[in-house]
Order: sequence, then C-alpha cells, then structure tokens
Amino acid sequence: MGTAGPTAPTCEPTSVNNAMGGAAAKGEGAVVVRRKLPSGHSLVILATSGVSEAIEIRSPTGAVEVRIACGPDGPVVSLSSARLDLEAPTIAIRCRTFEVTAERDLALRGGTLELESQGKLGIHGQGDVRLESEHDVHLHGQMLRLNCTEASSQPPAS
Repeated sequence: MGTAGPTAPTCEPTSVNNAMGGAAAKGEGAVVVRRKLPSGHSLVILATSGVSEAIEIRSPTGAVEVRIACGPDGPVVSLSSARLDLEAPTIAIRCRTFEVTAERDLALRGGTLELESQGKLGIHGQGDVRLESEHDVHLHGQMLRLNCTEASSQPPAS
C-alpha cells in the first residue's frame, strides 16, 4: 500500500458565536466557514439569514484586514493595511462624493493636473499657500480680488 498524498485544507463550518467570540447577535442564524492559510492568516465566510454575506481575510491575531460585505445596498469593500498600492494604465472612480483625508501629507504628482468644479472651488490653508511655476501663471476671471474677506468680496449694488 502506498503513502497518502498531501491532504487538502479543510473547511470547518462553525457558529459565528464560537468562531468570532460572540460577534453576531443571537438569533441571526449566521454560519461561518473558516480556512487557515499557510501565512497564519485566515479566510472567513459569513452568511446571515436573510440579507447579507461577507468574506474576510483576518490577520494571525484575528484582526479583519480585508472585508467584502454584500448587503441590500450592494457590496462594500473595507481594507485595513499598512499600505495600499494600485497600478493600472487608467483608474476611474465615479461616485457622488469623494473624500480623502490624510493625517500628515497629501501629494498629487503627474503630468498635467486639472481641478474642475461645477460650483465653488476653494483652496484654504492654515499656513502659507504658495503658487510656483517655472513658466507663466495665468489667472482668468470676471473680477480678480486680492486681500478680500468673504463679506467684502460681494459686488457693489447697482
């Protein structure tokens, strides 16, 4: 008789309360499939009775690093990582609101940079605001106002 080949990793269904330390509310009917990965990370699949499912990749300590949740409003992707790298010839983002918050520095670099607004465009700084160019600087507008407050920048009454 020959030796048995390598065994495939097993998927062990368990209750969310057992696997997640009581993370799911009682009576949700949640099911968890957890698969330990060679790196020490784990893949967790959650399905609650009714409306939502999620796939998670957890760190060896159990922290959620990647989560894809599918619910009634559509999928939500959540990432918690040391760094996020995207590389593609084109990246297009279409949304109602786009917000970026950086605790320290924010840098935009590239060939041509365009900022376009269908409404008000404001640039505010608590420190110096500098505009530097190795070439000409063009300002075009109906009226250019310097050192004006919001109240004093209203056009005079006709």
